[in-house]
Amino acid sequence: MKTQSNLFKTTLFALSLGIAVTACNEQGSVNEISEADIAQAAEIMSSSLSDNADGMMASVYDATGFVSKDGIAYGSNDPLLKGRDGKGNHGGGGMPGMPGSPRDSSGRGFAGAADYSYDAETGVHSLDFERTITTQRFTKTMAVSMRHIFTHESGAFVVLPRENRDSVNSISFTATKTGSETGDKKEGNFSKVDTLSMDGLNETSELLTLNGTHTGSGFMKMTLRNGEVVERSHSVFTKLTNVVIDKALVKANQNLEEGVTGSFEYRIVTENSKRDEGEVIIEGIVEMTGDGTALMTFKGLSKRVYINLTSGETQFEN
Repeated sequence: MKTQSNLFKTTLFALSLGIAVTACNEQGSVNEISEADIAQAAEIMSSSLSDNADGMMASVYDATGFVSKDGIAYGSNDPLLKGRDGKGNHGGGGMPGMPGSPRDSSGRGFAGAADYSYDAETGVHSLDFERTITTQRFTKTMAVSMRHIFTHESGAFVVLPRENRDSVNSISFTATKTGSETGDKKEGNFSKVDTLSMDGLNETSELLTLNGTHTGSGFMKMTLRNGEVVERSHSVFTKLTNVVIDKALVKANQNLEEGVTGSFEYRIVTENSKRDEGEVIIEGIVEMTGDGTALMTFKGLSKRVYINLTSGETQFEN
């Protein structure tokens, strides 16, 4: 594997061999995909996937948590359901076989009051809250809306999923996250929407199947060391089909990241104020490897990048 700083050398080597690295802009002409475009696409996918960046893995944890007027709960007093630190998360009571997130200390859940309601006709549990995360590098403020539907094998709604967790076989889940982020010489905003369906949560099933989509968009303005201001924007779309979570691996590893396998296609559209040619479209495949990482490949390129599903750290191969 290679560090992200070595990405540029690898891309230049590919170009020296005469490999065509191009993408279409919105006018239909062809743009060359630059080193910076590839690096930005990897960063966008990392943010779209990783737990620490409130990506799809965060939504999987949220989907398997239980919501109520008290907020959202992950894990329980059962050792199987505890997070990596060995402690239950937010009062306990998560789905059987689904651990609490290892990111407990970073503010998962909600800050302040949560607005919860249940619709008996549709079976939808609604939870809305705001979260602010402050680190030495950045401050992120985010509004979160979650919608859960818990169902029995018969198709009947499970009205009290925390008290009747063994009755839940399927979950339909939607999370919408919008917010802003400020840091040293940069500021921006973002939107992420995850729509997921899970089947096989009952104790008799060894595997949990995951289907759904992730869509996202964002804008960032940065001031470079030379004082130049750069603006960039992006949109991303992925579609998950029959991604699988192995419950035995989840139990052994005490996290979801090391139990998920399957692949999906992605489409990323970026635009950068330093480019004159317009937007760049990058497509490819992401494979969940079952070891806590995802392998991102790029259509038309031999480039491969590994993304840590928890931290979002990226490493590039030769």
